[in-house]
Amino acid sequence: MRTQGKFFVQGPDAAALVERVFAANVVRGNGSVTYSLMLNAAAGIEGDAVVTQLAEDKFLVAGASGARGRDVAWLSLVRKGWTPTTTTTTTVNNTTAARPFTPLPNVLVADVTEHFACLGVFGPKACALLSGLTSTSLDAASFPYGTAREIIVYGRPVIAQRMSYAGSPGFELFVDRNNAADVYTVLQGAGADYNLRPCGSLALDALRLEKCYLAPGRDASAAETPRNVGLAWSVSRTKAEAGTFVGAAAWLQQGAAAGAAGAAGANVSAMDEAEKEKHMIQGGSSNVKLVSATVNGTSGYGDAGGGPLLTPGDPIVVQQGGGGGDDSSSSMRKRSVGYVTSVAHSATYDTTIIMAHVLVSGAGSERDQGRLAVLADGHQLELTLLHQPLHDPDGTEMKA
Repeated sequence: MRTQGKFFVQGPDAAALVERVFAANVVRGNGSVTYSLMLNAAAGIEGDAVVTQLAEDKFLVAGASGARGRDVAWLSLVRKGWTPTTTTTTTVNNTTAARPFTPLPNVLVADVTEHFACLGVFGPKACALLSGLTSTSLDAASFPYGTAREIIVYGRPVIAQRMSYAGSPGFELFVDRNNAADVYTVLQGAGADYNLRPCGSLALDALRLEKCYLAPGRDASAAETPRNVGLAWSVSRTKAEAGTFVGAAAWLQQGAAAGAAGAAGANVSAMDEAEKEKHMIQGGSSNVKLVSATVNGTSGYGDAGGGPLLTPGDPIVVQQGGGGGDDSSSSMRKRSVGYVTSVAHSATYDTTIIMAHVLVSGAGSERDQGRLAVLADGHQLELTLLHQPLHDPDGTEMKA
């Protein structure tokens, strides 16, 4: 059972609203599914969501459950044309001028979180399991990754979308709450032949860290931009230059100041999974980077339950000499350069994985100027930076 905030955006102005709220191009035709960010006026990350186009004038927006109230408020405020100091831009004769957003009166934002359950079916056998419960063809050719459609499971209508926060093949099933228990029971019964097991939120956390997927609210906030966290690829260059989403002006200005190639953003559809993963791991050109790393010496933690306890907020340091071990070395030998944002132990790879914000200075970054370590529970543990996800780095398995 996925915990998500769920909203229907519907009406003649629905497409205009989601294009204004989200930095990616999310109006891509019925059945399209797009991951995108919501930015504020300073191009900071207000939140993220998966946007599914159900019809020309109807969209399903699914975001983090903890951000439910904030997300629906943000959608409603932008619909009214009001956001704090927010402007969009229009280019005339190669000059940029500001203009306020206008209200969009012909669209309804409905919070349907309590009306729909979301069942995530993830893993290499997900397609085989679900195929036995519906007449709809679910193979990759018939039902590609990043698409959605209505299917019938046990006589119940289900909005199925081929997406996976777990980093492995799978489907997210949006089911009316009155039918959710029946569909769940049928899945559990059929799943006995596939070794199906319920997955808790902490297990899902480990799976998404294996894939280097971030969690806004923990790994990203309104203080960070997509460049800080390696998600510049998710911002539409075309939309940024047209000024059609909240934060477009700031995004362009930051890109010009950074002087980086492709600073205006990227076309998501033009990048393959490996390119996206590279951007997610390497980050952009700004003062703070989100990095992923494994923690050396944590093999066996999952079974034994021992070792130092790592938690979000633990400091990241650059070691100026010496090795790991307990935290008794001179303060001159290490310098704090960041902090842990997410942590979980991977049972599959038998190692602890973290995400962390790390400072960047000058032409190089702190992460490249010495051995990084985390200080946790009285211990100093060295880190191995991940330059690609541990699991399925090119996305081949997830899209199979």
